[in-house]
Amino acid sequence: MLGIPSLKFHELRHTFASLMVSFDVQMFELSRLMGHSSVTVTDSVYAHMYKKDYSELRRRITKATQPTADSGAKSEPKSANPRGDSARRRKPTRDVG
Repeated sequence: MLGIPSLKFHELRHTFASLMVSFDVQMFELSRLMGHSSVTVTDSVYAHMYKKDYSELRRRITKATQPTADSGAKSEPKSANPRGDSARRRKPTRDVG
């Protein structure tokens, strides 16, 4: 027939999902678009299609955790003890008078 291969319905669904993955649609969104009952269903079928390159994520984390230029000098970490004295409390001394 006209040289067009016949496709089954699920093959068309898989093609649609593959295209959505190539357009960087998130797994949660794809799950909703596909009508799956949970993201787990979508993940079990299509997870292998998602990029495994985490370089962009690493870059964003590095950028978020680096001090900004307007922060000036490094700030010292806050003490766990809000009073600022030594972490170990001393027993009060009694006047023996």
